[in-house]
Amino acid sequence: LELKWKDLRIKYANLHENENVNVIQGKQNMWLPELKIIDDTLGQADITVRGELLLVMKNEEPLPEDLQNLSEDIIYDGGGNTLELTKEMTVSFQCQFDLGMYPFDTQVCSLTFFLDGLDASLVNLHQGLKGAVYEGSKILPEYKVSKISMQPIQTLQGTRHKMVLTLQNKYVYFMGNAYLPSLLLVIISYSTFFFHLDDFSNRVMVNITSMLVLTALFAQTSASVPMTAYFKLIDIWYTTCIIIDFTMFIMIVVIGVYSDTERAKKETRVTSSSNCMVKIQVSRSKQLNHVCLILFPLIILVFALAYFICVSST
Repeated sequence: LELKWKDLRIKYANLHENENVNVIQGKQNMWLPELKIIDDTLGQADITVRGELLLVMKNEEPLPEDLQNLSEDIIYDGGGNTLELTKEMTVSFQCQFDLGMYPFDTQVCSLTFFLDGLDASLVNLHQGLKGAVYEGSKILPEYKVSKISMQPIQTLQGTRHKMVLTLQNKYVYFMGNAYLPSLLLVIISYSTFFFHLDDFSNRVMVNITSMLVLTALFAQTSASVPMTAYFKLIDIWYTTCIIIDFTMFIMIVVIGVYSDTERAKKETRVTSSSNCMVKIQVSRSKQLNHVCLILFPLIILVFALAYFICVSST
């Protein structure tokens, strides 16, 4: 953190062109700006100062020689030469995250800087030419830093400056470890409608196994993401997939019941000589199975399109 200001009340002696040499000694007797920082919760951030350095930047020529100055020092006016306070700090603060769109969310964190307890007519805070500069790694464990900016805020107590940090979720991990496996499990459940209608046990076992694996995958993913009291986007995906999977299971059971009933009622009438007249009935189980073959892909497709259109629009 760099703070620069001018103090008209003091004078400097023997300044050098190299500002790194102009280190102020005895700064405890000087006025230094006390910067306050608040976060999104309007609470004060925890600041730990690791080190600080106070220098004078030589901006103007020295004052005219004073014959009464017995030390023969070269005197510089405080109003024309800038004080520069550099602080190395660790700032701990809180951010208010809205995780409704997780893992496709974009979060905004802010820190507000201001000078507390000072008259705005005497001292005011202005942003430097560089503003806020992020020099660390932009790739974080779950998010990446996409943007950082400074915004001035005018108040009755003077100008405050808000640093806004924009974070984007790295959702590629979830595409390969959550969305794709869960979609494949739903497709596996759907594939049971292609099994023979008499193969009821295999149809049910494949569907139940797929649903159990999907539920376990949901539990594993939920344990690794932030806990919230509301549904996140990834929760909606898993919940819908489980509902679709369970609905397919119910339809397989219903089809199996119809198939068993039709097999029990099957009858053949023998009329005369070698002629056989077979009573033909429309198979409800086959009809229902055919409807499921068409209906469930449409449901999955509509849900997936609506889901990712919602994601892309935000």
